[in-house]
Amino acid sequence: MMDIVYDITLNRIGPLCAELLESNGMAIIFDDCAQEELFQICLLHAHQPLLRPVRVADLVSIDEQEYRVTAVGDVANKTLEELGHVTLMFDGAHEPQRPGCIHLGTTHPRFAVGSRIRIRGAEPPESGLKNLV
Repeated sequence: MMDIVYDITLNRIGPLCAELLESNGMAIIFDDCAQEELFQICLLHAHQPLLRPVRVADLVSIDEQEYRVTAVGDVANKTLEELGHVTLMFDGAHEPQRPGCIHLGTTHPRFAVGSRIRIRGAEPPESGLKNLV
């Protein structure tokens, strides 16, 4: 059984989020107390505690789609813990491109109000995980 590291539900989606995801392969999540100008490009949620740092090989599920964490920037865990803020990069990079990013597989998800984002600790390799992108 994998431990839940972080678990949020989106409650607002900025009008420019889909364009940012399509053009740059990124989705920015932020606590729903974010300034209004940030809302334009963010997926907002009610902040929850980060139970341990996110690590390479952890799993991120966005609704039913699962992604393996391929890289974690130097400040990603700090901003996620303190502000509920991190940039999810859907590029499969194995080296962080920016300090506040968590890199995942290359398939772009669909986000909606009510979408659930969960980060879970990695299972041992012999577990035979399926549907990862």
